[in-house]
Amino acid sequence: MESGTRFEYAQKMSVDELAEYFQKLADGFRYKSLELHGGGQTMALAPEDTVKLEVKAKNAESEGELELEVSWKREYTSRDEKLEITTCPSNEPADQ
Repeated sequence: MESGTRFEYAQKMSVDELAEYFQKLADGFRYKSLELHGGGQTMALAPEDTVKLEVKAKNAESEGELELEVSWKREYTSRDEKLEITTCPSNEPADQ
């Protein structure tokens, strides 16, 4: 991959469609091979064995946001404290 090459894409979709994308991303990380196509762009990625995950979230009365950033460098060798993700039934409010 060329230095400085960027891929950017945005789309509104259902949560079911999003879950399918996340499954494909999970498979791509598992096999250390991701290929992105969209908006006339293509990018191939080969994640390393250890990655860095950054999670940012906010929850307001009328909107919410979850931002995930995954990065990797060849020199990442250690792992920090694990993030736990749980689900809550749709009829119970999530913790604020």
